[in-house]
Amino acid sequence: MRRALPVVLSLACLAATDGKTDEKPTGVSAPPPAPMFAVLPSGKVYTLTLMGPVLGSEGKRLAFAIGFTAPSSDGAKVRAAAVELVNLVDAEAVENGEEAILLAAYSAYDPASLVTRNTAYNFVFTRKSGKWETEQHPASLPSVTKGTRELLEGWGGFRRDAAAEPIAAQSALGWLQLMDGGRVTEAFSETTRYPGAAWDESRLKAYWDHEFRPRGPVRARTLVWWLHRWIPEEKDQPPHEYLVVSFMTRVGEEQEPFPERVTLRRDDDGKLRVAGVWTPRP
Repeated sequence: MRRALPVVLSLACLAATDGKTDEKPTGVSAPPPAPMFAVLPSGKVYTLTLMGPVLGSEGKRLAFAIGFTAPSSDGAKVRAAAVELVNLVDAEAVENGEEAILLAAYSAYDPASLVTRNTAYNFVFTRKSGKWETEQHPASLPSVTKGTRELLEGWGGFRRDAAAEPIAAQSALGWLQLMDGGRVTEAFSETTRYPGAAWDESRLKAYWDHEFRPRGPVRARTLVWWLHRWIPEEKDQPPHEYLVVSFMTRVGEEQEPFPERVTLRRDDDGKLRVAGVWTPRP
């Protein structure tokens, strides 16, 4: 049975929240989230404004939401982008029993303004016959403003580090190969050690024993995307940089590939180290 090794703020799961909410004092606005950059092997890059579950009464997860900057004013191209971005979270949505995936496309967006942060063109995907589908939409959307593009390119000083992507991919692949071979001690030496890290070597060994040992040899492991994230870890401290690397993997006699996602944290010495791993339950 596949599962996530829950470490470092549950970072192996892509949700921005864990379903719990903290009561905010009246009159105090929550700060805007840090941006995320989703990068596909095709070279396409999407600026994401939000990512996380939509909660109903009593914390029930109703949908998974992604906000993104529209790549074009052509409605067909925006819809195609939404379809691509569904692939970032489809496995999580299925595992969590969510009823829909909501894609919010922004033509104008200001992180400091709740007005623009609450105004988007929505694509609602529902699952039919094992696939996520959405309705057709109008042929055009408002053009993304130059100001919005410039704002999001330097949003809070956060920028995509393209040079880190092949480094992260190689680090993640090498770490998974150590785990494939049962070299847990070596794999643990490549994990993050910051004070909030939630695992130790014995926990990683238990995870290997549960997840890696029972499955057959890896037949294929293909890179499918990167996700740049910045996540607050401590109060009044700048958020730390994380990079999620996603693979599609086929093992043993299994016919269908499944996602393997390794989250790396940039530690204070500048090196990217493994902070979490996630695979869906079958």
